[in-house]
Amino acid sequence: MPITNLSGEKTLVQWVNIQSGGVMTTSTAIPYDDTIPQKTEGMQVMAVTITPKSASNTLIIGTIAMLSVSTACQVCITALFQDSTTGALAAMSGTPPVNGTACIKMTHKMTAGTTSATTFKVRAGATTNTVTFNGGQGSRRFGGVVASSMTIYEVR
Repeated sequence: MPITNLSGEKTLVQWVNIQSGGVMTTSTAIPYDDTIPQKTEGMQVMAVTITPKSASNTLIIGTIAMLSVSTACQVCITALFQDSTTGALAAMSGTPPVNGTACIKMTHKMTAGTTSATTFKVRAGATTNTVTFNGGQGSRRFGGVVASSMTIYEVR
């Protein structure tokens, strides 16, 4: 699906994607406070590498993560990181219902700034207790067809 500008010109340069149905759990928290999430908090659940064609192009990074927590009414958090940068570029949170999951979506837009390979990573965690990626209560849901994903579009 091409991305177009107002004059109808195609501006999509490339896109990369990862989709995962694997289950992971962690009890390493990401604080739900007024601090930027750090690369040591939560667990890494997805990573995608892209080599931008132009440093002046725009990267649009979209993530969707299915998360649950072991205790009801706890906040689940996802955070986006680039390469070895310590602080998150973006973060989003959601609160799953009792015995349920939250589908946490996040979009981040930025100038590529490089033509070298760069890796974007998503980390997930909860304020307290255990968070499950692509499942609930530490177990898989939907037979592994859950589609947590990260897609990066490069546009000019």
